[in-house]
Amino acid sequence: MNPINPRVSVVIPIHNEAALLERAIADLFRELEHRSIVLYELLLVENGSTDGTLAVLERLARGLPVVRLLRSETASYGYALAAGMRAATGDLMGTSTWTT
Repeated sequence: MNPINPRVSVVIPIHNEAALLERAIADLFRELEHRSIVLYELLLVENGSTDGTLAVLERLARGLPVVRLLRSETASYGYALAAGMRAATGDLMGTSTWTT
């Protein structure tokens, strides 16, 4: 671990949130840049959405190397959070949820 600039993993379970994903992800990128967190990965864990969330996530993640898209058929916040934590590679980990 580099104590001056650790790699940060942000795990975000996502379920039926197609309508607010673009704004939420853009806001999150701005916040990470504002805090000068330069080494990070976003683990977006889609879990059983039925509203087109997966298609939106796939489109947004395309070409963004810091985004890792994980998928679970199980519609469970806890299951998605645990899956993201297992897949995280950062020295530090955080979680987030969207608010409307």
